Amino acid sequence: MKIIPVGQKILVKPLEAKESKSSGGIIIPDSVNVADLREAEVVEVSDELKDKFTPGQIVLYPSKAGLGQEYNGVYHLWLRQDINEIWAVSTN
Repeated sequence: MKIIPVGQKILVKPLEAKESKSSGGIIIPDSVNVADLREAEVVEVSDELKDKFTPGQIVLYPSKAGLGQEYNGVYHLWLRQDINEIWAVSTN
């Protein structure tokens, strides 16, 4: 089944949380991250946002944003551009 978002929405697949190390070598879990931003891969994009996002891009969003849903057997999130749930697009 394929879902096409409508309005100012994109469907994303959250990426695994990453751990980082302090300069002293202490592992800092992603759950302690001050910015508390997460990464996700864009899966589907509404027609309104096709000029801003494309499938395969990586976006940053606040950890509390979005509405979760299982899509093709995998957990995904719906994010809305109109209420600023998408903070940035990765260029790498």
